Amino acid sequence: MSHSESIPETEPTELVAGASWEWKRTDLTTDFPASEWTLTYYYLLETGTTNFSIEADADGEYFSVDVLPATTANYTPGKYQWQAFATKDSEKFLIDRGCLDVLQDFSSDTTDPRTHNQKMFDLLKTVVEGKATRDIMKTEINGKKVERMSWAEVMEAYTHFKNLAKNECLMASNTENPNAAAEVRMIRHTFGNPE
Repeated sequence: MSHSESIPETEPTELVAGASWEWKRTDLTTDFPASEWTLTYYYLLETGTTNFSIEADADGEYFSVDVLPATTANYTPGKYQWQAFATKDSEKFLIDRGCLDVLQDFSSDTTDPRTHNQKMFDLLKTVVEGKATRDIMKTEINGKKVERMSWAEVMEAYTHFKNLAKNECLMASNTENPNAAAEVRMIRHTFGNPE
């Protein structure tokens, strides 16, 4: 299979910042031929005001997207909502929308990729294993320093963040599994979960 044959004909749900982004839309030729219309994607980060846009290229009568790594490297990793608009003169139509996870490029970005829940689980694991440093013991969880927590409170917090971190990993490893959501249960607890 050639590279051109492997290009998806729909918008990807996961892409890596700093890598090439490619897809095409061949299903719009009847109502929105690329020779007459412009197709633009608008992305908005769910946890902030970060946004960017991508204008598709005309490839005959259909649209293709090809964004260089140097450009995508500037996109902040995270979960985005997107909308795609077709425009011509004064006309503008929303033709599609969806979600995109922009992933961290481990080959060039060494920022800690762990979520808050994963970090808290790792921190509490060192406490349970008796390997906690002084700084870790002074960390606050739900407004209370670890060093002032009872062993029961430490174990309760440890189990709480362990379950949350496990569920995040389960969801991440089953992004294409329609039954994945059913395997994850909501965990309600008094401990904070800012993410």
